[in-house]
Amino acid sequence: MECSVSVSIRINRLEQKDTNKTSTLRFDAVAGTVAQLSLKKSPSRYSQVGSPNYSFPKTPFDGVFKPGVGNEDLYHLATQAIVLGSLQGTHGAIICYGQTRSGKTHTMGGIVTMAIHDIFSHIKAHGNRQWEVKVCIIEVYDEHIRDLQHRNGFGGDIQIIEDEKEGIVMQGANDVIVRSEIEALEVFRMGNSNRTRAVSTNVEHHPRSTIIHKVHIQSQPKSPNGKECIAQLANLYLVDLAGSEAALKCSPEDRSQNVSRDGESHKAMQSLNGVVTALSSDELRGMVRYEDSVLTRILAPAFGGNCKCAAICHILEDDESHRETWNTLQFASRVRKVVNTPTINQLHSEPSGGVDLTSSSKADFISSNHLDNASPTASKHKHGTRQQ
Repeated sequence: MECSVSVSIRINRLEQKDTNKTSTLRFDAVAGTVAQLSLKKSPSRYSQVGSPNYSFPKTPFDGVFKPGVGNEDLYHLATQAIVLGSLQGTHGAIICYGQTRSGKTHTMGGIVTMAIHDIFSHIKAHGNRQWEVKVCIIEVYDEHIRDLQHRNGFGGDIQIIEDEKEGIVMQGANDVIVRSEIEALEVFRMGNSNRTRAVSTNVEHHPRSTIIHKVHIQSQPKSPNGKECIAQLANLYLVDLAGSEAALKCSPEDRSQNVSRDGESHKAMQSLNGVVTALSSDELRGMVRYEDSVLTRILAPAFGGNCKCAAICHILEDDESHRETWNTLQFASRVRKVVNTPTINQLHSEPSGGVDLTSSSKADFISSNHLDNASPTASKHKHGTRQQ
């Protein structure tokens, strides 16, 4: 069954030095809209963008979260269904978009923590199945993929391949089998501490790369040997995108050091915008260029593919960020038009091959009763999907 990408807007505010400043943004959480009062400042200040009036999109979004709404409410209302779907064999993606310092990383930190908690709570509650959970954390920066489990990015080249069974696979990334919530979160914590950051005189240390937390989930019913077993598998992508702004807010000295690499970062974001623009247009839908960047190749299932996808687009309430707010809402309105076709991904083991659950294979699968491990090894598998 086809479904649109779910799009929510999260509004944050920076600490204002001038406490008398008021925002011209107006938002309606019930209607899912964001609007703006007339600007009292000179229109020429914004004329270089080519749209002096900054007419905001009229698209109603799936959710609008005003300042003060916590991560827990946002997670349950906007993203939890994606996580729960991955436990039923449907690929999922949750993507945080917005300018630097708009709150993307804070949001994603909360989503990752609560998603991992839900996954292992579900495993404990479903003792009639065996589970395998693997996690990895990668950075997409300068058109390269870096495994963040290695502090200096060592560990070999990571290649993107398409696998009939698992979809997009980052071959060479270190997929770690985790047996508990604590183990999974520790992998992600260590990875995020190794993220590449820019140094700017105006904007402290800030991320200039995209971070992808990948959770691979596979489960199967507990079944006697020799009987056919149908397993379900899914990838869950939790994505903290690089800043969406057109240029870093840094001094000329900083820019001279960072421009070549930042140009690649912006190339990735521009490619993502190009993919979304094509998918949202009837005229351009046949000209989607996923191959233009590493990022769009990885995220192809999330935009126009077989994922359930939720995008959380972040904007700042202050008028100084008006240009980026306008750009973000334009992106959000286009993403809202992107249609995906989620499927339930299944593995069928041949009856003749059976499912080996002997002690020699108990390193991969989690038994929800005892959190023991066992991995099925079938002599032959075939891949199947069905519409959801």
